[in-house]
Amino acid sequence: MSKPKLSDSQLVILSTAARAERAIGREDLKKLKAKGDALTRALSRDLAPEVRINCVCPGYVDTDMVRRDWIDKTEDPAATLHDEVEAFAPMGRIGKPEEIAGAILYLASDQAGFVTGAALSIDGGATASHQI
Repeated sequence: MSKPKLSDSQLVILSTAARAERAIGREDLKKLKAKGDALTRALSRDLAPEVRINCVCPGYVDTDMVRRDWIDKTEDPAATLHDEVEAFAPMGRIGKPEEIAGAILYLASDQAGFVTGAALSIDGGATASHQI
């Protein structure tokens, strides 16, 4: 598989999945996501066809911040990770940073030349299972 060629006229906005916002308990993040989605749609209408605008909305991703602020604060981090993830993500795990990066690279590439105004949820199925 060849490496995707990056497009010259594109923008990928990084937002957040609503499930993560609720679990963190930050109302401001919910507002930020809504604004990010609205910004993506508005810019995609205003700047097309010269510029493509898309948004990536990751759920829980295995990062130092997620481990520090959520997982490691519990009595049994391994059990917390397993139990919490099973409760909200049909995929049964949290995401990997490279999975989010792959989505961003795709949206920034010529392979996504007909994609604009999209908000791509990468959350292990949490959005689809209405666990948000």
